[in-house]
Amino acid sequence: KGDAMVPTPSPESSVRLDKSQKIMSQAKQPVTATTEPMLPPDSEWSFSRLALFYVVLCIFRMLNTVLIQSMFDPDEFWQTLEPAYCQVFVEGDCQGYTWEWTRRAPDSASHWIIGRSMLGPARSYLSVLPTHWFYWLLKTLHIDTHWLVARGPMLLTAIIVAAPIDAIVWYMAQWLDPNLSAWALFCSLSSWFHAFTLVRTFANGQETLLISLGVALLSPELL
Repeated sequence: KGDAMVPTPSPESSVRLDKSQKIMSQAKQPVTATTEPMLPPDSEWSFSRLALFYVVLCIFRMLNTVLIQSMFDPDEFWQTLEPAYCQVFVEGDCQGYTWEWTRRAPDSASHWIIGRSMLGPARSYLSVLPTHWFYWLLKTLHIDTHWLVARGPMLLTAIIVAAPIDAIVWYMAQWLDPNLSAWALFCSLSSWFHAFTLVRTFANGQETLLISLGVALLSPELL
């Protein structure tokens, strides 16, 4: 029997083989996780300075609540205050629930799927939880005075919604141009509509905060 003929690889196949080997070697290398810095690398802000900055914003927005002596929209009561009050302070049937919380399928529903989809609350209870916990704390500590029940949730909103939005505006401006961050913060603090609405107990305020926070987390990549 003759010797078996071994084909010699062509130059093109050798190049493809080298490329595939490089790709395989790169895939086997461990991937190290990289984290984006909290602030631009040239920023001089320390953690303690940022904490003090946030406290000042909270104080500013809490003073903002004292200036609010009006009603803007019924939803600032129906979306959070009344459901939380009913859950904490009222036993049995409560008249504070609007159609959003007590809706029922109409008799004219043509299909059971439509009927089931229209049964139960129209919105999530998550937006009510901060006020619910606040009222529960007032009741537990026996400090549920008229003023704290009526105005306390606005102070809570100033701390967990309004002040964070101001801080997020400043934070995103830091990535865009640090020289303009102070002006961006000034525009947020001096906005009459922010002063009039951010401290009110709307569920929309929490939604605004979450959307702003999502954009802020992308600031190192976007800006």
